[in-house]
Amino acid sequence: MAQGKIIIGEPVGGVPSKKQFNNWAWNSEGSTMADYRKDVVKVYTEFTVKCLRDYMSLDMLSSVEDASEKLQKELPSWVPDWTVATKRIQLLALTAENYYTSGKSSAGVQWDPAKPNILGLEGHPTGTIHWLASEESARVKMVKFHHVMGWEAAVSNLPEAYPRGSSTFEAYWRTMIGEFIGHDDSAITPAPEEFRKYYQSFITFLEINHASETGNRDNVDAVLVKRNLTKKDTEKLLLEQATFFEELGRIMSQRRLCTLQEGLIGAVPLSTEIGDQIFVLKGGNVPFVLRATEEGQYQFIGECYVHGIMRGEMESQLDWRPMQIV
Repeated sequence: MAQGKIIIGEPVGGVPSKKQFNNWAWNSEGSTMADYRKDVVKVYTEFTVKCLRDYMSLDMLSSVEDASEKLQKELPSWVPDWTVATKRIQLLALTAENYYTSGKSSAGVQWDPAKPNILGLEGHPTGTIHWLASEESARVKMVKFHHVMGWEAAVSNLPEAYPRGSSTFEAYWRTMIGEFIGHDDSAITPAPEEFRKYYQSFITFLEINHASETGNRDNVDAVLVKRNLTKKDTEKLLLEQATFFEELGRIMSQRRLCTLQEGLIGAVPLSTEIGDQIFVLKGGNVPFVLRATEEGQYQFIGECYVHGIMRGEMESQLDWRPMQIV
């Protein structure tokens, strides 16, 4: 276990130290402060538990970065590593008011200081990862035509009707933008129907861009003819695709498109693997990806988006069961 002393904020006793973050993050209950005489892992773990208990919400778990980014390797999987910044935008940072997966439930957090790595929660399994898009498609600044064609091919293998209502294709394009547009108080949910057309413009733009990379103008012209586009049409297309890409970037950057064995579609963390499970956790406003261990416990992978369950649609079906995350 790392033994280096934490250097965030002011240590116990008032002895000055180098600051990395603002003190407010460590004052979630009046003047309560972390005990900086403890090592980094203990402070991070205890602070996480404190926040979970204070607010009876699992929003803190959305701060857990991808496993590939963690520097403090001794941390339990459910504890954020505050020494690194998450590369993906947290879902709740985008639209805190529009996601409430577990309905009005409150988190019942079980934690024993004698077994600090174990977090006791209650959860309901939603599905199992069946297919995953490539990591490359989640890491690039601009997705490529072949990435999206791979996404469409995977979705085409699902039934036409989506399990949570609507069509599977509609669930697919809405997943790519998280079912909303805009930010915070100005967010619009569900996203207007015209974004279906914007998605098609986005695909056409990627195809034209792909053809232009060959250096052969005839290839570009062939796409324009196939799509029945004029030069005037391309101006509108550029505006529409840019609108869709802006919304897509917030959700799909650093997340992989996935399908579940149950026919659902989602966007999950980079380190997700085939066979991982998605759970609704009591007190959680978003779903989470968990990985079963041989001991019957779970490893925490990260928050995720699953279309059709983000707005409390499953609340009446939730059957909570105790579980341990390590």
